[in-house]
Amino acid sequence: MSYYHPQYPDTPALKKAAKKRIPAFAFDYLCGGCHDEIGVAHNASSFTQVKLQSDLLAPTPDIDLSVELFGKHYAAPFGVAPVGLQG
Repeated sequence: MSYYHPQYPDTPALKKAAKKRIPAFAFDYLCGGCHDEIGVAHNASSFTQVKLQSDLLAPTPDIDLSVELFGKHYAAPFGVAPVGLQG
């Protein structure tokens, strides 16, 4: 299954499309930073230094994403939580 969409070949294209659809206050909240947005610039710079290497054809052991948290077993360590702007 491929998640690539030719209309959005990269992050800047997806961000541009999102800016057109999301209300300005919400877009600024999600994509902006405080003051001179130094943190945003630092994060973007740090991501450009990450080099990914594909091991697509390498054999892998069975992967288990399950986790035990507070005595309860979960199939994967994901959750849903509220994010600001609830009003």
